[in-house]
Amino acid sequence: MHFILSPVGSAGDVHPYLGLAIAMRERGHRVTFVINGYFHDLVASHGFEQLEFGTAEQFLEASNHPDLWHPRRAMRYVMHWVLKHAMRQYELVMEAYQPGSRVLSSCLGFGALMAQDKHNIPVRTIHLQPSVIWSMEAPAKLPALFGPPWLQYWMRKFASRYAIPWIIGRPLNRLRSELQLPPVRDVMQWWNSKLGVLALFPDWYCAPAGDWPPTLQADFPLWDAGDDQPLATEVRDFLKAGESPIAFTPGSANRFAAHHMSEFVAACQQLKRRAILLTKFREQVPANLPDSVAAFSYVPYSRLLPHCAASVHHGGIGTTAQGLQAGIPQLIMALAHDQYDNGDRIMRLGAGAWVPSGKFRAGRIADVLESLLSPRSQQQARSIAARTRTDGLARAVKLLEDAADGDDRDDTNEAVAGAPV
Repeated sequence: MHFILSPVGSAGDVHPYLGLAIAMRERGHRVTFVINGYFHDLVASHGFEQLEFGTAEQFLEASNHPDLWHPRRAMRYVMHWVLKHAMRQYELVMEAYQPGSRVLSSCLGFGALMAQDKHNIPVRTIHLQPSVIWSMEAPAKLPALFGPPWLQYWMRKFASRYAIPWIIGRPLNRLRSELQLPPVRDVMQWWNSKLGVLALFPDWYCAPAGDWPPTLQADFPLWDAGDDQPLATEVRDFLKAGESPIAFTPGSANRFAAHHMSEFVAACQQLKRRAILLTKFREQVPANLPDSVAAFSYVPYSRLLPHCAASVHHGGIGTTAQGLQAGIPQLIMALAHDQYDNGDRIMRLGAGAWVPSGKFRAGRIADVLESLLSPRSQQQARSIAARTRTDGLARAVKLLEDAADGDDRDDTNEAVAGAPV
């Protein structure tokens, strides 16, 4: 079978698709990526075909904007970028498509979803995190700045009726009109493919709600680049030099975390704990780090976290899942997007705590970490690790294979290779 994968987002979003592609190839399937040029080398290093929408320079420019990490402005900013590239994604999906192909895209894959609407090709939405499934029955956690839960309920009502149609619906429907497609009235439901969604998180992390779309549910896609390689010598040497460190990352695309890193280092010095900082943007690392703190551009979390005492991070679903698998407590520094919801779920599981980024201060970090490093918290984290599974990707591929026959029966007007775009 030929799968076309089109992730839209940061490296944290792309890595699960790469893991899924590798699992597909192991089962004899062909995979083509439709992806931003920033990920060219990563995808090419694994030997996959790819078509690129948007350049690496455009991706870096988009990630170098503070609105990307603002709790209120992030959604509008992300949607502007997605809509800017949606038509090119649509064209490339149709270029890659052949009769019998299956397209998998994130909820931000507007181009792929428009290709489905225009040509009736089989597209399935992949959800990496629960928060993107718009639910009134089991709503995702929002930042406290949106008010108490009762107010957030009415804000969701207002958003679905007025704000989202204005911010996303209008520009989306302008694109759809170019393709002679009818307007979308409910964007938050439309971005769930009419064939259904594949949820790459387990039901013990988030059980399906009654108002969810038809959903196939697998498990966390526990894969990250380089997880089949040994740790670098300098990382191994640091780990061997003392007690288990606390790992901190602000997110793979976050270029505005210098202050957060400084506060974290100060907290670790208060606790007299060793620490590891992970960021590709070296300018964020505090100058003159003490010997108890090391900084690296990248270390696979699947390889690193089992050697750590705790994980402090931005709350992306991939990093959260790796912490659950490693069986260590987590402190989530929620900035925007799904991070508040993941932090809330971690807290309710007893696997850690979370604080909004605006309150990420050395004193508070030290207090929370001191509690999380207690024997009781450590034991609770280990008990949750026993619930995680390492075969999430294989299970996901099997679900997709089993669903393929049903997709075929639903397709009465299958697109053909070379269909006009």
